[in-house]
Amino acid sequence: GFKRMEIVEASDSEEEEKQEAAVPTAATAPDAAATQSETPPPKKVHEPLPYAPPPPPAQSAGDEIERLKARGNEAFSAQDFEEAVACFSAGIILHSKYGMKDSKMLSVLHSNRALASLKAGDVRSAEADCSSALDANPNNLKALYRRAQARQSLGRTQDALNDLDIVMHRVPIGSDQYKAAEAFRKELEGSEIPVADAAPAAQEAEEVEEAPVPDNAPPQVGPVDCTAEAIEEAKAAGNRAFAQGETDIALAWYDAALAACDKMPSGSCSEVVGTLQSNRAGAFVRTENWKEAEAAAAAALVAKPSNMKALWRRAVARSELGQLDSALKDVATVLEDYNSKNKESPEAEDLKARIIAKIKVRQDQRRAELSKQHVRKVVRSRAPPVPTTPPRNGYEFQRILNSLKRHPEALTEYLKKSVPPALLPSLFQKSAMETDVLAQVVGCLHSNMGSELEPVACGEYLQFLLQTKLADIQFAMLSAEEATQVRDIAKKATADDARYALLQKEVASLKMP
Repeated sequence: GFKRMEIVEASDSEEEEKQEAAVPTAATAPDAAATQSETPPPKKVHEPLPYAPPPPPAQSAGDEIERLKARGNEAFSAQDFEEAVACFSAGIILHSKYGMKDSKMLSVLHSNRALASLKAGDVRSAEADCSSALDANPNNLKALYRRAQARQSLGRTQDALNDLDIVMHRVPIGSDQYKAAEAFRKELEGSEIPVADAAPAAQEAEEVEEAPVPDNAPPQVGPVDCTAEAIEEAKAAGNRAFAQGETDIALAWYDAALAACDKMPSGSCSEVVGTLQSNRAGAFVRTENWKEAEAAAAAALVAKPSNMKALWRRAVARSELGQLDSALKDVATVLEDYNSKNKESPEAEDLKARIIAKIKVRQDQRRAELSKQHVRKVVRSRAPPVPTTPPRNGYEFQRILNSLKRHPEALTEYLKKSVPPALLPSLFQKSAMETDVLAQVVGCLHSNMGSELEPVACGEYLQFLLQTKLADIQFAMLSAEEATQVRDIAKKATADDARYALLQKEVASLKMP
């Protein structure tokens, strides 16, 4: 593990493992040497080392760099940080002079010099060296961790947290490296959990560089333990990956967490399952995988029906899938939730407007087709019998109006005799009236206003139509001609009875064309 990264890296050889076994412990714990004796061990006396050693023959440059690195490790173990910096610096100079291609070695030298600089209190040089180490080898997680330490000392807490997030994202959950990085993160965030207590392994000396990670290799996503803590950690890892734009890795973490939830006692993970499915939906929305997004959001809502994020994501997915009526219902519910909390959501309003625009295009196409079919019809069919009893529900009302679509006189008679205006809100309390049906009623009222129906009666119908479910959305989907008819009804009703002045204001506030 990282053990607070208080170690100088070595190469991958067994010999270097032995050389680094005696590296000192974390800064937050007592130095290993101090626990054995009150006085530090005597520093090993080295031969004088010029900052830039005389260049060796090209064929021995690699060996000389290895020797300098080993000597720097010894100096670090003896707490001679100035000597360690000089040795690693000399190795870096040789590496550059001879154009060595071993970028991993260069990364280790910079990372080692960074740690020595940290110990010497030169945090600015340490941060610069960590960045150089990462330029040479982006997979050097020790350099990333040490840069977080340097940035902490420089007061750049957010940058340090960002580095730690990457470290935690790239190592297995529960590993020593993960625990050390997590403990350091909590320390930065002001957690009361001491680093030493959170990760006991941090007290031990760290040995060698981890096995190299192939370029562009995805972070490790392993099985998640069937515990609430492990599931939460996996969810957090997925969230970090999502925030960093690594959507596939985020999905892998969410799936692994869900697999662990499946093995937990029934009902024990329902809330976190809802969150994980909602997060999956968000990831699928980002990748424009609309079918998977809709399915994941639906699963999230089964687990937690009040999950507004899941409802929003399902609305987006359904809109893209052409399920416009369902999408409109979803986004309307989201907006209702915002309104109940006295909040605004420009994104939801924009989505609603886009869905309505798509529905209007679909309706215009449908009406044009119906008009063509009507023109082809030569023989006028006989009007069906007009029901004399009020409709029992919205479905029955719409079915009857559709049957009377080509018989305006029969439709007018039905509205006058069987559908009192006050009945409309109760018919459409749970579900919205179809826009085509609303347009049919408005057209009937407007064409008969002043003849079969008094303007005040038409205004009363309009007043109760505005009290039906999602009325503002349904009115917004009317055509420009139909919207003009609505405004005309309100205007004439107000002219006949001043009490309808509020109706005219309400109509004016509608977002109709």
